[in-house]
Amino acid sequence: MFIEFDKKVVYVEGEGISTSDKVPIGYYDLVFAKDSGVFLQRKTVSFDLEKKLYGRVNEITEHVLEAYSKIKTNNLGVLFSGPKGLGKSLAISNIISRANKPVIFVNNYFGSLPQFLSYVKDAIIVFDEFEKTMRGEIEDEEEIEKQEMLLPLFSGVSSFNHNLFLLSVNKDYHINSMFLSRPGRIRYHYKFKALDLDVIREYLKDNLEDQSKLEEAVECMSDSAFMSYDILAAFVEELNLFKDKSPTSLYKDINITSSTVTVETRLILKNKKGETADCFDLNEYTSTRTMLHSSVYANNDENVRYSIDMKNIRLSSCYDWTDITSCAKLAEGANWEVDKVLLKLGEFY
Repeated sequence: MFIEFDKKVVYVEGEGISTSDKVPIGYYDLVFAKDSGVFLQRKTVSFDLEKKLYGRVNEITEHVLEAYSKIKTNNLGVLFSGPKGLGKSLAISNIISRANKPVIFVNNYFGSLPQFLSYVKDAIIVFDEFEKTMRGEIEDEEEIEKQEMLLPLFSGVSSFNHNLFLLSVNKDYHINSMFLSRPGRIRYHYKFKALDLDVIREYLKDNLEDQSKLEEAVECMSDSAFMSYDILAAFVEELNLFKDKSPTSLYKDINITSSTVTVETRLILKNKKGETADCFDLNEYTSTRTMLHSSVYANNDENVRYSIDMKNIRLSSCYDWTDITSCAKLAEGANWEVDKVLLKLGEFY
């Protein structure tokens, strides 16, 4: 049972005191202290939600809350992954602000954490930057990872407490493989990669004071492999402050660090014998480079070098397989010729 006193909520067993089998509605940090054990510390949370939410935030919110309301007993796990500044926290904030449920924020791991959470029912449990706070092995327990100890909350006996788990990560390759591609544990995985041009254009229509500069502004941002809300908002503010300057002249001085991104390429080749080769390659690319050079093995017996002219590719359109055949060529002397080349962006670093 749970009992609240002095802004703390603790789990107790026994009779003779007034208790509840659920955590009272409110916002809490899950805290461990050596002198008082595990408890929930009430906190004040203010949601700085914009009047208009861009992208898929409202769509995701409505789907998650509807699914949670329809799942009567089981826990529901939702993973939000991607670089900072793309709306993961915004989506989580939107969900919990509309849910009217007790919300527990878990910021670190301690030994009794899984047991305490197994008592919680009908609540939202938030793990921000899950891959950092829940990474590594348990102290004094060799080869037992923290994330492994949390698995029963998602698929064990405790998974019937009707809790909504919201996990955010910047890089999903630090997550235990038992969480990925396991919808019974994590039902939804929302991948935030970068703002697409539709979102950028919509934001500019709503916030850019001089609409005659809209297309040039879109063109500037479309050349970047990575675009976040922070960058977009700063650029629009700059355009509104300096109306006498062009978007191109202002954009080049905005504080944007060149991002490194993994680039997947698929080369479909053919030769004079009528043979074809379907080749896949993976490289790291930094946006300051204009050319990408690499090689693949055609039918496992010939190393074929190729290059891609990256400056003519609109990277913001390449989050799915995109035909870039016109920008690719093979090295001289190759026994193969290009039939088609596809490119897709992967993880940012």
